[in-house]
Amino acid sequence: MRGSSCPGPVPEAKKVLEGMAPGELLKLVSNCPGARADVEDWARLTGYRLEDVVETGAHEWEFYIRRP
Repeated sequence: MRGSSCPGPVPEAKKVLEGMAPGELLKLVSNCPGARADVEDWARLTGYRLEDVVETGAHEWEFYIRRP
């Protein structure tokens, strides 16, 4: 999702996760400045497990999200 403005990464992640089997892990990469807060809030509110967040650069993150 590099180059996608917020809140774009969240709905795209949701689409991908819905097609995954329970327990599978999604790696979402985003460089949207607001992505960290958006993804963390969305995961907490929806029950997806945010396993890890790695900052790979200035305003660039890798989010590891597990489908429950």
